[in-house]
Amino acid sequence: MKNALTYFITLLIIACQSAMASSPERLFEQANAAYEAEQIDSAKTLYNQLIQQGYTSHQLHYNLGNAHFKSGEVAKSILHYERALKLKPNDEDTRHNLNVANGQITDEFEELPSLFITNWWKGLITLFAPATWWVVAIVLFWIFVAFVTFFVLAKDVAVKKRVAGGIVISLTLTALTVIIAIFSYMEMQNRDNAIVMKAAVSVYSEPQSNATELYVIHSGLKVEIQESINNWIEVRLPNGNKGWIPQTSITRI
Repeated sequence: MKNALTYFITLLIIACQSAMASSPERLFEQANAAYEAEQIDSAKTLYNQLIQQGYTSHQLHYNLGNAHFKSGEVAKSILHYERALKLKPNDEDTRHNLNVANGQITDEFEELPSLFITNWWKGLITLFAPATWWVVAIVLFWIFVAFVTFFVLAKDVAVKKRVAGGIVISLTLTALTVIIAIFSYMEMQNRDNAIVMKAAVSVYSEPQSNATELYVIHSGLKVEIQESINNWIEVRLPNGNKGWIPQTSITRI
């Protein structure tokens, strides 16, 4: 009986040690250590292992983007920088590295001008991550509650009038922030953008390989997905042109 108990405790200790060794935090530390030691392939393997296990974070995609860039895999680095920005839209280091990587791709398109209000709204909802907007909304809601409480307890009519203004303003700001938080989350979940991963991809007029070839695009280019038919995807290029490419040519952000 004593030997059996000792054996069980030993197995339990080994299992705990194994779990600790493969924990996300431990794997992330190992990947970072490999990157610092210039073991870039090992670092990429460990970072990808974390992603395959369902873990994600801004720092994970940012570090993996750096590892791919250091390996000369520009398209993959752009993909992960873009994914990192979805999780932390206002990170200057990620945006800088993305700009550097985009400067090394083959294709240069002049983007179509968009309306000021469209740019302003997109800039607003991507100013912070959705979680940050929700924190702001909660804080504003409690300010609203405080105003309502003060309004109920106040006896002076003049004070009540001033507090009523605070109630209206705080409630309006709370509602607006909730709307922004919802759209910010929708933007983060949006997977209609993708990165071209193949070295060169022919863009066709129809979803078939014997259709008219319109132009050729190259790895690293960001495209907007319009629709898909079987193994073909219609994409919109930065200059507004559209065409069909094989689904295997891109990876969604």
